[in-house]
Amino acid sequence: MSPNGKAWTLRRKKERKGCKERRNEGLRITESTWRVVEGSYCAFCSSVISPEGKDKIDGKKEQSVHR
Repeated sequence: MSPNGKAWTLRRKKERKGCKERRNEGLRITESTWRVVEGSYCAFCSSVISPEGKDKIDGKKEQSVHR
């Protein structure tokens, strides 16, 4: 392998490691935010809707205002 190719490989490894660390950091922030949301009951929490259209708190279907 040429010296230039080796340098390129090392740079790619560092880039991948940096991406992985940033992704993990983002997941940690999201995870801790969800713990706060799950632990407290507030107006925001009761209005969170799942992709199926059911309220995550009591499981009732949301009625669409726009028809």
